Amino acid sequence: MTAFTEEEWSNEVIKELTRVLKPGGWLEIMEGDMMFYPEGPKGKILMDAIRSTLLSKSINPRICSRLWSWLSASPQLHNLSHEERSGPIGSWAGGVGELACQDFCDTLYALRGVLTETLGKKSEEYDEMVTEFAKECNENKASFRHFRFFCQKLDA
Repeated sequence: MTAFTEEEWSNEVIKELTRVLKPGGWLEIMEGDMMFYPEGPKGKILMDAIRSTLLSKSINPRICSRLWSWLSASPQLHNLSHEERSGPIGSWAGGVGELACQDFCDTLYALRGVLTETLGKKSEEYDEMVTEFAKECNENKASFRHFRFFCQKLDA
């Protein structure tokens, strides 16, 4: 989701994925929507910074809303379907939620250089925000949505 611009998704990525599929082969795309439900105060600040950084690079952080129309528009694809799922984030949800929270916090730490500049924060302040974000996820019983899209290439 964070690798391609909308133009690349619509003009290149879907076409290339379709091109490399064998006739009758299935394509599955899974992406998240870069939102947490509910989004606490620190989470909103961090996620707004990520979303604005992506938008500044012409990358749509909510690309899921567009994928269905691009897949549907391809004359070589049929049997389209999609699923939307909620994934828990935080230790409130047991091991899976704890792993999801740790994974996302690791991503936030990896983005420290870019996001401290965007937010005008020092590294220590930023790290405290990430720690608070993890606490918010647990206290708010937060979750995130991810979407899976399935389609099949025509047989020739």
